[in-house]
Amino acid sequence: MCLVQVCMNAKMDAIYLAIYLWKTIGCSVMSKSKIVITDHAVVRYLERVIGVDVDALKREIVNEETAKIINRLKTLKISTPTQAKLVVVDKTVVTVVKK
Repeated sequence: MCLVQVCMNAKMDAIYLAIYLWKTIGCSVMSKSKIVITDHAVVRYLERVIGVDVDALKREIVNEETAKIINRLKTLKISTPTQAKLVVVDKTVVTVVKK
């Protein structure tokens, strides 16, 4: 396993831990105090605190071949090599579903 894979695995572990904590502890706290954390804030936290390279994730979600198809068809559902299905509306990836 190369260093990049080790780093990515460590970052993914940190992401999974952050999501687990948010789901188990954060949701119960937030539901009682009515605090809302936006998806944008979660993404920025992952990027700026955990150190996730969001641009690299975007490149992984939509590689060059997938980008060509999206640019041609604009609105579609497309499977990716990473075992995901993208839902694209007007050339915007609106959600990702695990195959």
